[in-house]
Order: sequence, then C-alpha cells, then structure tokens
Amino acid sequence: MSPSWISRWLKGSSGPKASIGIAIGRREVCAVHAVLGDKGAHIQAIDTAQLSDAMFAGPPTPAAESNLAAAFVKVAKVAKGRFIPCHVALPDPAIMFTVFELDDLPKSEKTRLELVRWRFAKEYSADAETFDCVHQALGQENGKHLLLGQEIDKAWWQCIKQALRSAGITPWSMNLGACYRFNQFYDRFAKEKQGAAMIILDPDSWAVFLWDAAARPRLARARWRTSTDAAMEDYDAIALEAERSILSYVRAGKEGSVSRVYAISHARELEGLTTALDRRLREKCLPLIMPSMDPEGDRRIMDHGLASVSLAAATAA
Repeated sequence: MSPSWISRWLKGSSGPKASIGIAIGRREVCAVHAVLGDKGAHIQAIDTAQLSDAMFAGPPTPAAESNLAAAFVKVAKVAKGRFIPCHVALPDPAIMFTVFELDDLPKSEKTRLELVRWRFAKEYSADAETFDCVHQALGQENGKHLLLGQEIDKAWWQCIKQALRSAGITPWSMNLGACYRFNQFYDRFAKEKQGAAMIILDPDSWAVFLWDAAARPRLARARWRTSTDAAMEDYDAIALEAERSILSYVRAGKEGSVSRVYAISHARELEGLTTALDRRLREKCLPLIMPSMDPEGDRRIMDHGLASVSLAAATAA
C-alpha cells in the first residue's frame, strides 16, 4: 500500500503509454498489458497464472511466496527490470477499510498513523504489531474530521512485496482493488453529487463500496466466496449482505444516503448478480463496464474473472 492509494494524481497526456495492472486473487494472478491513450486503454494481452496454494488462508509460507513470485514472473515478465508502470490490485477481503470520525486531526503524519493503528487494534481486538496501516484525510463533515484507514496482515504484506522483488518487479502502486475501480469512475461519481454504492463480484470474493455526496469513500466491506455455493444462492446471499451494509450506513445517523447502486462483475456472472440485487433492493442497479478502446478488448475483459480489476489498476498510471 502507499499513502496515495486512493488519491487521484493530476497528469497530462503525452501520447500512448504502456502500463500493466496485476490483480491478485485467492487462487489466481491476472495481468492486463495495456497501452493508455487519450480515448482509453488498448488491451495488448491478458495473462493469468494459477496458484497451487490458496492465498490468505492462514499465515503465508515460503512455498506460497515462491508460488506467488513464479506467478508474477509468468504474467508480467515484460516488466522485469524495465521502466514500465506496474500497479498491483490487492484482493478486497485481505484489507480492512474504515473511515474514522475524529474531533481533532493530528497534525503530523506519524501521529496520524499511530492513531489509525491504535484505533484498528482497539476496534478489532487485534495486536497492532501484526498488521500494517496507511491513512488519508478526507476533509470534514458535521464538525468531524474524516480519516480513512486501511490495514493488512503484516506477514502477507511482506510476502507479497518479497514475491514481487523476487520476480524483479517494482510496483508503482499497490492498492485495494475496490479503490482502483472507484478511481476509474471517479469523475462520473463526482458529477452525480449523491451518495452511492458499488457491489463488486470477483471469482473468489465480493465487496460493497460506498461513498457520500462529495464522492468520498465512506465504507467498504468484503468477503471471500466459497467454492461450494450454488450460483443463485451465492448471488442472493451477496445481495442480502449488500443490503445490510447499505442500510447500516444509511441508518448510522451520519446523514449518509445511497441514491444509486452500481454492479461490477465479469460477463458470466453480471446478469445473475444484477438480477439478485434488483430483487433484493427493489430497484434497478446499474452495471459498470470497464471500457477499453476496442470491442474485442471489452469482450475479453468482461469474459475474464480478474481482468476488469487488472485493467482498473493498469489505468492508474
């Protein structure tokens, strides 16, 4: 992670630029190789590698690190030792995401980090030495300072970083997958000036991501999926949990509202997810499609499980 993991960088255009987005799943790694231009991204290649051991199932092992490094080499060997932007999307359930409301905001970055670490340890009864944190100030609302924090298991964080080093890859950014997707559509969300939610369905996880009328992230919840779930039962269970998260946010007394619900998934599951959400929420949700510069690229992105989040990471360059 990086202190700028949710921030949007101001950048100019100087012609097409190569970029790579890598998405880490529980059992697979996917990389999208793209050329970024003024009108979008042209997909050059989509590469995947299966992982022999499930990620984030217990403490990392040397074998897990070695397998992950080999997967990085397979999907992104073009980035080894070269000056190509490479952005890594971490799986949503692997990271805890919370917005703290504070009466006072510490002035120094060090003190803010210590506060976030202490709050995570207190609220989740965790040992502060077992996780790493990042934070970002989001401004004020109703006299409260909003401080967004993320935490990830330190052992897995070190495992991922070491696997990237072993593969010869230096990432330009490492971020929650949901944040890359939020940033991808940020201009659209900011223009709408209303609180909304995004339901994200990946092959082995799902997430709910909410923001307020000022397009500030306010809540994220994510879970791993189980391979034994029947598809429709899985969609209905996800829709139920999504509804609970939205209602919890709206009823929290923080003047939060959700006026629109978006859905992101790959083509094989998007219809099933949106149907379940429409039925549960009793109003139409809007599918979000990660656009590329060509129809064939769009089809390949939509048909592959982790490719849409890989593309969202690639366009962070």
